[in-house]
Amino acid sequence: MTQVKPAREWVHIWEHLHAVRVGKAWRAAAITLIAAVGVAAVLSGIAVARGLFGPMDGLAVVPAPRDCRVTQELSRADVFVAVDVSAISGGSLTEVEAFAGSDATVDSAVLVPRLDALDTMTDAEIETLGEEAAEEGTWMPADGSEDYVLLIIAHVSRPLDTIRLTGVRTRWVLGEPWIEQVIPLGVEFTKGECAVAVADH
Repeated sequence: MTQVKPAREWVHIWEHLHAVRVGKAWRAAAITLIAAVGVAAVLSGIAVARGLFGPMDGLAVVPAPRDCRVTQELSRADVFVAVDVSAISGGSLTEVEAFAGSDATVDSAVLVPRLDALDTMTDAEIETLGEEAAEEGTWMPADGSEDYVLLIIAHVSRPLDTIRLTGVRTRWVLGEPWIEQVIPLGVEFTKGECAVAVADH
């Protein structure tokens, strides 16, 4: 014979099941809230970091390039530019590209601790120096204890009476986040001679 539970026991069972369901719902809501707060904190931290570091410059650049010249080999159309720089914030240079409107494309750009006058160096010496600097990598300290030279080697794909390298866009790495910085150059190469057309930045 089946024993029927008293109504009071059914009430207790229902209340227990209801409490379990409510408890699970509250726990799920709490976990969701904690996760949302955590994600918001991370996004807020990223935004703050970008706000602090994004607009600032990594390099202090002199008003005009210190030196420039075209390649000595008539079969090539390369141009060399040297720019004196120092660090505002410690970091390393990872990427350089020419401005839109420039007649040259950047083949390579490196930071070197010192550089002789370009007219006293052969093309091979300049290129070797650039290759060695690229292999070693350069981390510039932000305390101003050392100055460097940004050596840019650019290539022109067609003969031009006047070659313009208006500027470069650089990517400067401080760990995270990285910084993009624009460096105007205003360099013109006319019939094998180099001149700075725009000196003010």
